[in-house]
Order: sequence, then structure tokens, then C-alpha cells
Amino acid sequence: MSYSCVRYLGLATLALLTSVNVRAENFQGNTFIDFNARGHATYQMEFFASAVIGGYVNASAYASFGPLYSSSWGYMGEAGAGMRLNDIHKVGTQWIASSAEVYSLRPDASGYDITFHSNISLPSSGWASGWAECDGYSQQIYGSIYGYGTPVNHPPAATISVAGRTSGDSVPVGTAITVYYGASDIDGNLSGIRYNIWNPGAGVFDNGGGSYATQSGSSGLLTKTVTLSSPGDWYFWTEARDIPGATANTPAYSSGFRIAAVVSSTTYCTPSYPPTYWNDWGTIQSVENNV
Repeated sequence: MSYSCVRYLGLATLALLTSVNVRAENFQGNTFIDFNARGHATYQMEFFASAVIGGYVNASAYASFGPLYSSSWGYMGEAGAGMRLNDIHKVGTQWIASSAEVYSLRPDASGYDITFHSNISLPSSGWASGWAECDGYSQQIYGSIYGYGTPVNHPPAATISVAGRTSGDSVPVGTAITVYYGASDIDGNLSGIRYNIWNPGAGVFDNGGGSYATQSGSSGLLTKTVTLSSPGDWYFWTEARDIPGATANTPAYSSGFRIAAVVSSTTYCTPSYPPTYWNDWGTIQSVENNV
């Protein structure tokens, strides 16, 4: 009895891409793929599992990545399953394969059924998995992944707001306000947010000692309760940065979100005018007039 353990779809393509300075990697067995960590803008990936012995014996195979799955069962001593994912790229924080071909060997080994998919959402990382088995013989997947281009990094976007207030509002000195320092990153690379509080008249400046509060993913929020303990204009602004080091901020210093803390004015009242009390033609009038 003889067997051939691998049908490999991508050798010619892989060789071509390697020749034009594209980073390519072969892999064998279940392999964890992390598109972000690999650091490329676009990927191509394919892998396959097959067992070929021949004769009238049962065989089976499967292959999977993310939402894509292929399985094969045969009675002619052969089974094969695999897939090719094309133009894997990032749209915002979501990885997309522009197209995918999923292969499954027919039970009679007469050829492959191919299912075509387009614009498939993929996880940013996951296992390329598969297995093939025939008459006690098993085979892992074989595959390749190649990437090219450096991904474009978009700087984060910073936001600033105060609960229940708009910039330019006035409040009494001693009022406590809630300030929201926010940021978002379409690449999912947000790493930190720094808050800023400034009252130039009172000489108050606070930004947490210059440190960034750790954040991650595509958005973050830092909430601060601030008591406006001194009169004058208080300014608030947000700074944000991402993992590659790009930074952004809302308008800062005297262009920041402004709340004016004011001292409540003293209330004066005009005494009432009671002429009949004073002009009583008696004691009050005579005493007052003689003072």
C-alpha cells in the first residue's frame, strides 16, 4: 500500500510572491495567525489538509479559519479540504478578505467542489486549523501566509466634554463638575489618554504629572470630578496617543473647553418707603426733626 500525504495548492503562487520581495512563510500544523502582530497592510493565506491512500477505504478531512470551514469525506481512500483567502486587509478595525475560495474533495475523489465568498469579515487573530485521516493515517495542514505593505496608521481622535455644560458656561465658585476626557482610534491602537485642567488666574495646572492613563482598543474614556475652587476661567482639554506613538489633542489652553467660576454677587435691597410712619405729627416726627 502506498500513500501520498499532501496536496498543496499554493506552492507556485508562494514562489512567485517570494521573488518580488514579499514576506512569505510556510507553516505546518494548526497555526495561530495574528494579522496585527505581523505588521503588514495586506495578506494572502492558503492551507490544505489531505490524505491519499487509494482503494475502497474511508477518508475524511477538514480545514477552518474564522467563519470559514471546509470538510471532506470520501470512500476512495482520499479526502482533502482547504482554503485560499485573498487580499486580507483592514477596514477601520475590521479585517476583511476581499475573496475566499473554500475547497472540498468530492467523496468519489473525482475533483474538488469550490465555494466562493466575497468580503468576508475575519478575526484579527485566530487558528488556521485542519486535519486529514485515512485508514489510520493522519495528516496535519500545510499552508502559507504572505504579507506586504506597511499598514497606514491613523492618529487617534480626542474629545472633551463636561456633563450638563457647554463651553463658556458660568457657575458659582465651589461648583463640582464632571469632565469626560475621551479618545477613539479607528486602527484599534489607542494606548493612553492624558487629562488637562488649567486655571491661569489661580495658578492651577493639573495633568496627572504628565502621565497618560493606559487605554487599549478603539476607544477610551477618562472621567474626572473637578471642584472649581477658585474664581476665573477654568480650561479643560484632552491628549491621546496610540501604540505607534501618534498623538492628538482637543484645542488646548485658552482655546480649551472653558467654564467660568464666578463669585456670587452681594444682594442689596432698597428699604420700603412708609411716609405715614415718619410723618405721624407726633413723637417720631418731632424727635427726628430735632436731631
